[in-house]
Amino acid sequence: MRFSRNDLRMPETERRSKAPEIESLTSIELLNSADVTERAEFQWRVSPAIAIIILGVLAVPLAHSRPREGRGGRVVLGILLYVVYANLLYMSRSWVADGALPLVAGMWWVHLVFGAIAVAWLQRQGRKVGGG
Repeated sequence: MRFSRNDLRMPETERRSKAPEIESLTSIELLNSADVTERAEFQWRVSPAIAIIILGVLAVPLAHSRPREGRGGRVVLGILLYVVYANLLYMSRSWVADGALPLVAGMWWVHLVFGAIAVAWLQRQGRKVGGG
């Protein structure tokens, strides 16, 4: 068989103007937005950077062990702290987006609590925190 032309008609695509997905917005757009869901997304994007610093500080007291003390307990404690920290961040993200938690508190309270735990633990071990 021979064909002089081989055409296939494609269906028309619907052209609708939908709002851009929240993941595609820039961080500046999210920061300047008045929408609570978009502000929660901004806090969510900033949270990993803050969490890295706080978890790094928490690693210092977790890495310290006395002679003849096993490290297994500290590893389990570190994993447990991370799981609780991450779950609190996930929950506070949805609470802010749903309006159950004020935007001012947002996810910042989770970072503050774990930062305070890290500083208190460092001071309890006799390490100096801050300049002095």
